[in-house]
Amino acid sequence: MNRCVQCKEFNIKAAGPMARHGFGKCRHDVPGVSKSVEHAHVCARYIACDAETVAARAAWVAKLDGGRE
Repeated sequence: MNRCVQCKEFNIKAAGPMARHGFGKCRHDVPGVSKSVEHAHVCARYIACDAETVAARAAWVAKLDGGRE
C-alpha cells in the first residue's frame, strides 16, 4: 500500500484551503477531487518522492490539528 503524501504526483499546496484540513491533490485526479494525506491505497501511478520531500511533508502534516500519526 502507498500513501498519497509520499507520492511525487501529490501536491498539498494545490488543495488550497483544504490543505489545512489534511487534503491534497493528485495530478491524475479530475478537478475538484482531493485526497487525504493519510489516504493509503494501491495506485498504478505512484512515484515515490525523495526522502527530503517526504520529511518536509510529514513535518507539515504533523502541525495539522496539533499533530497526527
